[in-house]
Amino acid sequence: MGALKSLLNGSGQTTRSRVFLNIFGFKFLHSVSGSIEVTMASTGKRKAFSIEEKIKFIRKLESGESQSTICKEFSLSKSTVATIWKNRESINSAYEKNKNGCKKLRKAERENVDDALLKWFTLQRSRNLPITGAILQAKANEFAELFDEKGFVCSNGWLDRFKKRNNINCGKIVGEAAGVCTSDVAYWIENVWPDIISNYDEKDIFNADEAGLFYKMTPNQTLKQKGEKCVGGKLSKVRITVLVCANMNGSEKQKLTVIGKSQKPRCFKNVKKLPVVYKANKKAWMTSELFQEFLRQWDKELSQNKRKIVLLIDNCTAHIEPKNLQWIKLAFLPPNTTSVLQPMDQGVIRSLKCIYRKQLILRILECYDKNTDCDISLFDAIVLLEKSWRMVTDSTIRNCFRNAGLEKSPQEEEESDDDDDNLPISKWLEKHGVNVFSEKEIEHFECCDDDVVTSGEISEEEIVTFIKEKNNSIVDPSSDIEEEEVDVTSGPSIADAKAAVNILNNFFATENIDKCIMDSFERVDKKIADMYLKSKSFQPKITSYFQNMDK
Repeated sequence: MGALKSLLNGSGQTTRSRVFLNIFGFKFLHSVSGSIEVTMASTGKRKAFSIEEKIKFIRKLESGESQSTICKEFSLSKSTVATIWKNRESINSAYEKNKNGCKKLRKAERENVDDALLKWFTLQRSRNLPITGAILQAKANEFAELFDEKGFVCSNGWLDRFKKRNNINCGKIVGEAAGVCTSDVAYWIENVWPDIISNYDEKDIFNADEAGLFYKMTPNQTLKQKGEKCVGGKLSKVRITVLVCANMNGSEKQKLTVIGKSQKPRCFKNVKKLPVVYKANKKAWMTSELFQEFLRQWDKELSQNKRKIVLLIDNCTAHIEPKNLQWIKLAFLPPNTTSVLQPMDQGVIRSLKCIYRKQLILRILECYDKNTDCDISLFDAIVLLEKSWRMVTDSTIRNCFRNAGLEKSPQEEEESDDDDDNLPISKWLEKHGVNVFSEKEIEHFECCDDDVVTSGEISEEEIVTFIKEKNNSIVDPSSDIEEEEVDVTSGPSIADAKAAVNILNNFFATENIDKCIMDSFERVDKKIADMYLKSKSFQPKITSYFQNMDK
């Protein structure tokens, strides 16, 4: 030990308060006081974390935990945690591609071919089609030609690396899984569905479905459009797709996802926040990418509350289950049974559209009074849709789950909270004495978009176009133009809101309005006034202080 002290003292480092020396795996600490502490030295090995482990750290940071807390909990250095957080986008991307066990993120040499082949493979497997290695090799070569990747040949080695990168394994396909027919509905409800929801409360059982909507259509226009198929062309210019989702007891309605054709509609100018989630593509319909993005975002939100749910969906081509969902369990309806088993199709979507069209008719009547044309922009439609979704009653949603036979504790059908909202449009107009439209016009108006296509098959050429746009950040300039909107105004300003409140104040002063309504309006009036004053506040210039001093 004396020799060791002499070695340490002669090292020339005694000016520091503490000196470390590693000898044969032991750590010798020499303090200025002369004492020596001996501990095991670090082995020097660096621990490599898998993608799944890194995701756990990222989720904890996203939920508000500090880096120092995570460092203590998992014995990590601050630099390691900081690096993982810095690279969270690439780690999330790898996690979404099910690269859980990977510890290094390696890019494919032909990234376009790799991404296109993975997308094609995912689509085929969602349809329960068997895929062999030879089929993957042939398809990879086909994509290489479409991307003009000269000299590429899909070898066995490239295919093995592709499988490893994307966590693809061989397995047997059970034939009965996709063989359910409509005659098995009763069996599915009695035997399969109870097992799916056995560990979930009614508030945690959801159903989601898409609906097409001709948001610009008025009663006197629908006769001209009847019978036309809405896939592309002029009808697609006035259609949107809406993803509707709610839970079994009607207590929770997910924010609507609206899919349009234009990436940046001019009517969104100066709009700070939309009341819905807005997405866009050339056909204005649901795609597998948008659906998986919707699920991953929801899964991330559920992770913050440690809440698990089950989501019932149909087997449309866009409904592909993303990998690594932790808090959402997907339950697929048997094929060809959506009209019977899908709660959203049992009346929820019909109620939403009915309320939307009533709001639209009120706009039309208002324009009649002002003798102006009724032009509904995409922004107007989104505002009316969100309002209509709030007006869909809890009892309507519960009754639709009950009519589909999916309720956990069957009860008698409830009466609607507001009969006026659930009246057919013709009856609603008749009740209020409005006879502007003919019965035939209203009949077509109610069902003009019942059969609108909301998703479809994707070709190899479309996959290639999608990958090119994604990797090169190319946006079709034509998609930035809102179709058939020549003179589009932006969203209402705070000054417009203040003027509207003033008009309502004058109107209410001369009418006999219920006290509860007046109390609610006073809160709105105060909120608008506060926002108006805040918009008028300004920071004085420094020269104004000198002017005051001169006085």
